Amino acid sequence: MHTKANRIVGCFVSLIALFCFALPVWAAEPDAGGIAVIGTGRVYVVPDMAEVTVGVVTQGTTAAEAQAENGRRMQAVIQKLKELGLDDADMHTGGLSVHPEYNEAPAKEEPSQIVAYRAVNSLVVKVKPVDMAGKVIDVALASGANQVQSLRLMPGDTTAPGLEALALAAQDARRKAEALARALGVKLGALQSASVDVYWPVPPVYRDARALPSESTPVLPGQIEITATVHVKYAITAW
Repeated sequence: MHTKANRIVGCFVSLIALFCFALPVWAAEPDAGGIAVIGTGRVYVVPDMAEVTVGVVTQGTTAAEAQAENGRRMQAVIQKLKELGLDDADMHTGGLSVHPEYNEAPAKEEPSQIVAYRAVNSLVVKVKPVDMAGKVIDVALASGANQVQSLRLMPGDTTAPGLEALALAAQDARRKAEALARALGVKLGALQSASVDVYWPVPPVYRDARALPSESTPVLPGQIEITATVHVKYAITAW
């Protein structure tokens, strides 16, 4: 009887010892899931340069005729822009195409006929300071351009604001992870992974040249918001 009781007591003591030994080891092990958060950082900058894209569209009875007239008008645009103080380094061709235009076939069985040729030439102009962009648009339209295809405002330095937004995003992610860990009653462990993304919202502002007023075109820089996001994951341990 005593032998059986001793065995039961011995097994019970062994189980207690095993549990007491195993608990601290489990508590120190990092959780496989961890804590994953997203941090966001925003920086606002005032654009100090602009990129204006103007176009010349011409038609002719032949491709050569359409292109010749287009080239003549674009040369006039470039010359007038140079008189503003711009040089070749500030301008480049954004696109050039010549293609036929067809009439609508009177019947399905009859093929369409070429009625004209259209030449399209676009010129991208970098302007600094921003308030000079309106003058560039006015001069280009007055000297032969008949399209304002886009206007983009941007800061000259894109590196520093992006890094600042990234640092703010990393700090935001750390604060969120620490707050979540406290709420869950756990402790942050080592950083397991991190990925970043910086977004520059510089959408083109399209304008129809036919709708432009006769007076000088105003261009207001406003502000650009640079947004950075950081995806991080931390291991966790119990206190």
